[in-house]
Amino acid sequence: GSMSWPAFLSKYEWRLAFDALKLVAYWVTPREQRRRFSTRFFVAALPEGQIANHEQGELLDSCWMMASDVIAAGNAGEMKLMYPTWATLRGIVDCPDIEGVMTWADRRLASGEARLLPAFAEVDGQWRVVLPGSPHYPKEFET
Repeated sequence: GSMSWPAFLSKYEWRLAFDALKLVAYWVTPREQRRRFSTRFFVAALPEGQIANHEQGELLDSCWMMASDVIAAGNAGEMKLMYPTWATLRGIVDCPDIEGVMTWADRRLASGEARLLPAFAEVDGQWRVVLPGSPHYPKEFET
């Protein structure tokens, strides 16, 4: 804790593989909400032989799960999932393997789907959260 991150990397001659990260979603709070967030989701293939561990300083808990199992746990009330997390994992569920996930990530970024600004819109007499691409998405938000 006494050394800066750049100094630590330099001392051990480590290089961060930022090129291995792929942005899959960038969620921004709907404009109508007071409480704001801006969050990004990335995927990366774990290099062979590397083991990930739980970072104790900021996280309360962590585990490795299949995307489909996380969604099932959320649907069963066993795990609280925010909508951006659920929707992002939903995209991964149908990928057969890590190569499929990486291809999906490339497509999302190339198509512009990675940036998501949800909006509230009246649908069939009820207010709902809608995403870009929905016929109910406000035209003035499409920029």
